[in-house]
Amino acid sequence: GIAAVTSSLRTEERLSHGASFLRAILDSIPASVSWVSKDMTYRGANRAMAEWLEVSEDGIIGRPLGFMSQGESRVLHDLLEQAFQGDPRITQAEIPLRKYGKLTPCLVTVRKFGAGDEAVVIAVDVSEQKELQARMERERTRALFSAKMTPLGEMAAGIAHEVNNPLGIIQGNATVLRALAEKAPASDTASILGAAQKIESSVQRIAKIIQSLRGIARNAEGDPFVRMALRPIIEELREVMNTRFKHRSIRFDCDAGAEGIEIE
Repeated sequence: GIAAVTSSLRTEERLSHGASFLRAILDSIPASVSWVSKDMTYRGANRAMAEWLEVSEDGIIGRPLGFMSQGESRVLHDLLEQAFQGDPRITQAEIPLRKYGKLTPCLVTVRKFGAGDEAVVIAVDVSEQKELQARMERERTRALFSAKMTPLGEMAAGIAHEVNNPLGIIQGNATVLRALAEKAPASDTASILGAAQKIESSVQRIAKIIQSLRGIARNAEGDPFVRMALRPIIEELREVMNTRFKHRSIRFDCDAGAEGIEIE
């Protein structure tokens, strides 16, 4: 009898030690770990889950799935149903779960154990990874845009430079025409002034296009964001695209309501 009692005590001691060891392991995991029965009630939870929900570990045991918020438990409930009823034994999905009072994207893994009427649920916070992925995607998009815009900017700068020099000569000749018109007979003055006016009008239009091309060529990545009137931006677009609009019979109208509108 004494030997049997001693053996039983040692077995209980080993079980207790094993349970304590397992609890220490579970509590050291920085992810939420819980085990749920087939009737969708919690049988236990680790320290991280209790901290996430801001309740005690004992306050979770015996509570129904989603006791903190029914809405957020629907997807988890369906995942557990899939795990309990289907195959394979491991089921995984990304689910928003409550962590410190707010919904946080988590990678949730469910695995049945025992006779298949209980499952362990491990939820890993993936918000930092998702933010990193989003940041990398933004950087990739920016790099692609920069790669496309760099040759366009170089081409625009070259065109602006090549056109700007002869443009100055044309403008000078238009000024000379005006001076000659003042000395010419009255019968010729109107036609000379009309020609000079057309030249000057064309020069001004080309100058606006050159200014727009220089804007494309300039690297404005480091410029701070400022509020600007919308109307001048639309008019600048009209100047650059006017010829293409005409060739394709496109009518470009800017509503008067654009006046006073600012963007940042």
